[in-house]
Amino acid sequence: MAISGRFRADAEMTVLAQTRAGRAGVRLVAPLVLAGGRAVLVDRGWAPRAEAAARPEGVVEVEGLLRGPPAGNPFRPDNRPEEGVWHWIDPAAMARAAGLPAADFYVQAIGPETGARYPAPGGAALRLRNEHLHYAIIWFGLAAGLLAVYAVYRRRAAREAP
Repeated sequence: MAISGRFRADAEMTVLAQTRAGRAGVRLVAPLVLAGGRAVLVDRGWAPRAEAAARPEGVVEVEGLLRGPPAGNPFRPDNRPEEGVWHWIDPAAMARAAGLPAADFYVQAIGPETGARYPAPGGAALRLRNEHLHYAIIWFGLAAGLLAVYAVYRRRAAREAP
């Protein structure tokens, strides 16, 4: 999906303690104001630090994937929106912090919005599970087991026959 609008640099948020290829950095999340005035949160990508990232001006086009909030994790620290400290992307809380209506989703950029090196979009590749071999082994194993049980049954029936 592709959307276009203007980023609100004044409401940009950084998600702390993000690593990429062994380097520490942050993820940049900013509201993108669409032509009709509505806004959507966009995970712009990773940068070694917030200051290193390009901040595009004017209308930009963002290609991305719609994402929901991440699954819970007992080891993940809590966000502190009142202090502007974010450890994970929480679309509802981040939207409220940016003065937007609460959202159940955000857009994760998968293509660079400018020619700048940072922020680097990433981690958005679709990885569909391929369980075909696993399922084939299970079903052929069950079929072999059923054949073995049937063979034992027929052998016993043949011995007990008068």
